[in-house]
Amino acid sequence: MLLTLFYTHQNFARLALKAIPPDSFHCNLDGEIHLQVIPNKNTPSRACNGVLSVKWLNVVRAADTHTKKTTDSDESTYFERSFSFALNKDLVSNKEQKQSLKVPLQIPKRGRFTLGRMTIACDFPLGLYKCWTHLDFDQQVIVYAKPEEGPITIDKIASTDEPESVSELSDPTSNEDFYALKDYEVGQPLNRVSWKHVAKNGNWVSKSFTSLQSDSYLLSMPSNADLETAVSALTHAILCWTSADAGFGVQYKGLNIAPNHGTKHMHECLSALACLTPANNANHNTPSVNSTTNRPISLASKRKKTVRPLT
Repeated sequence: MLLTLFYTHQNFARLALKAIPPDSFHCNLDGEIHLQVIPNKNTPSRACNGVLSVKWLNVVRAADTHTKKTTDSDESTYFERSFSFALNKDLVSNKEQKQSLKVPLQIPKRGRFTLGRMTIACDFPLGLYKCWTHLDFDQQVIVYAKPEEGPITIDKIASTDEPESVSELSDPTSNEDFYALKDYEVGQPLNRVSWKHVAKNGNWVSKSFTSLQSDSYLLSMPSNADLETAVSALTHAILCWTSADAGFGVQYKGLNIAPNHGTKHMHECLSALACLTPANNANHNTPSVNSTTNRPISLASKRKKTVRPLT
């Protein structure tokens, strides 16, 4: 019994973990945080063995709550769940490969959250004793709103470029459209000369091109619309417009985002909507999660809790 007590603690002290910043997810879906099992700097040649038990203690809200609160029983039911991971000592001993533990994360409300502590435990080798500790990896996550289709307002933003103002581009590419032919003027680049016409009838003409311009739109909701209904409807519209690769902007109350397109623009819009509160009256800049240093956390350097026998 005494030897097992020391072996359990000695094995657990060789565990070193590093957290990977979690990706954003929608509140109606489950996210996850990745924990990498890395070699301990004090015992790089020996790895922790056994099965790890990981359990969330809590999830702390960084901003004030503005959505419908779930009951304490609902949250406690989820956070009492424990997730088990079998450690692979062969991967841990190899510095080039690291075992990744995907810990599920469920937050039923939109907004910016600071992830709380995890309880990590192991009862190797015989299961008579269990070593455990509470670790805080100092991670934040933005939870997007649940997308729900709704009556949004779509306003087209007129382009200021007119066909008559088409300029002759010196480097036409596949992203540009052929516009017209005109008489060649001395000094113009030869790559704009239509050699086909020169060879056919001897007339020197040059090509004019225009860039393909896509229309931009502004997605909005009436200012008197319910906040959660508007956020969910705009979230659904953003996902649809991004999948169609269309340019769009977002405007709602104090939120004003210029038209753009692409995945990065989508995440900026979804993050801004997720963190929108009734107190947002001024022009809103897209929030960003403060980056944290992903330093390895070694259990050997932490003060251990009292080793308790299993009952």
